[in-house]
This record gives sequence, structure tokens and C-alpha cells, in this order.
Amino acid sequence: MSDFRIDTRIISILLILLVSFSSCKKTKLKDDDKTLIGNWHWKGGWSDNGDETIRLDIKQKGKYKLYRDGKLIEYGRILKEKDGYLTFKSDALTGIYLGDNDYVLNTCKITSINGNELGIAHCPWCSDDKTSDFIKN
Repeated sequence: MSDFRIDTRIISILLILLVSFSSCKKTKLKDDDKTLIGNWHWKGGWSDNGDETIRLDIKQKGKYKLYRDGKLIEYGRILKEKDGYLTFKSDALTGIYLGDNDYVLNTCKITSINGNELGIAHCPWCSDDKTSDFIKN
């Protein structure tokens, strides 16, 4: 009878581990998307001249961090959506979107990668129209 209890515990632990690991969304940038890896600064968008203090760091595993004046304001993952676009998904917003005062990427799409220029659309329903540009450092 005690053998049955041990087996049930082991099976329960294995099921919990299986569910935990399978529910994590892990994304690695592949092929052409690898050109995203690196450090970027905001060139402009929304009818402005950009802001050199906004910096975007993209890592190989699809993770990104967004900084303003050296302070982390957002971090998360870049995921490939069903429509084929790469989309920023924030794990946690440390800043609050305040129009011109803060800049966040959560739900933004990458609409173009042209050499050292990255085009981003700030609305989830936008198609190929970019609203901001980042330049690779």
C-alpha cells in the first residue's frame, strides 16, 4: 500500500513539472530575425525627432529591455504572432505610458527591418505602417 502512495506522489510531481515547463513560452530569434540582436536607439516617430536617451537591447533568445536615460522602463519577449509579425510582449512595465513622457513597446509590432533600421508600429491593428524607427548602434 505504501508503494502506491509513493508512486502517486511521484506522478503528481511529474505532472506539475510537465505542465510548468510546457506552459512557458520560449522564443529564440531565428534566421533573418537574428539581425534584431543588439543595441538600438530611438531615431524618431510620431512626428518628432526621436530621443537618444531611449535605448532598446535585444538578446538572442528574443528577450528585450527598454531604457530611458539609462533607467529600465520595460522588459519582455519578442514573439512571432500567427500573422507572421514579431510583437513585443512585456513581462512587466516599470514605467507608465504618459504620452510624450514615456515610451513603451508592449503590443507593438516590428513592421520592417532594413539594414540598421528597425520600423515599429505602435498599434496592434497596424499592418505595414511604421510609426517609430530605431537605429542599431
